Amino acid sequence: MTAASHPTEQAPGNGLSAPESVQNPVSGTERRPGGEFGPQAGAEGREALREQYAAAHWDRHFAAGKGFRPVDQAEMRLLTEHVQPRPGQRALDVGCGLGGYAAQLAGLGYETLAVDWAGSSIAAVRDRYTGVVPGLEAMHVDFEDDLAVAASVPSGAFSLVTMRLVLAFMADKPAAAARVRGLLAPGGAWVVTSSLAEDLPPERAHIGLTRDDVGVLTEGWGRGCWYDLEPRGLRCFVLRA
Repeated sequence: MTAASHPTEQAPGNGLSAPESVQNPVSGTERRPGGEFGPQAGAEGREALREQYAAAHWDRHFAAGKGFRPVDQAEMRLLTEHVQPRPGQRALDVGCGLGGYAAQLAGLGYETLAVDWAGSSIAAVRDRYTGVVPGLEAMHVDFEDDLAVAASVPSGAFSLVTMRLVLAFMADKPAAAARVRGLLAPGGAWVVTSSLAEDLPPERAHIGLTRDDVGVLTEGWGRGCWYDLEPRGLRCFVLRA
């Protein structure tokens, strides 16, 4: 995977292929190809994360009107450069929170489905945007529940799936990646926006992706690139089959 200001083509294979020397997708420092990412936290660690950030936690968070980092024009400009939206395409925003990012996707012309596992999130999105932002629908779906996703979200239907400040909180990241693959239309892109754990103070490192997480995230995609919204800030991964 390479850092780029425009999409970078990679050859298909087992994981993203790399040139002789590439930028480390975690830190931006140079690493030689062929490095290994360690295993993700085991079942005990995943269960602890699931308990800490259960739906009830997010229900309280969004019911209080709390969101995360606001979306700005620079972020959307970079996204547009990398995914090149076309009218009539469909987007899925997973973990939509209060809906600001999903509304921006709809503004780019996507028919946008915003999902979250917190009922208060979906209530807030509907209250803020129904009848105001065309092309935006909000649905209460637990994306970590295979049956719920299969019953509510059409497979192979989305040109874009986004997770903004969400993936770090998911207990089973390989399963989340597998679900995304099943939802993307041919040629579609998965865009993950996240802090990196190593760039955060220790007490906040749990809200960022670790090196192991990045290895899981990028495994098995044919093409991809990443870009930073600011130095040592949020990193955006753009992945295509």
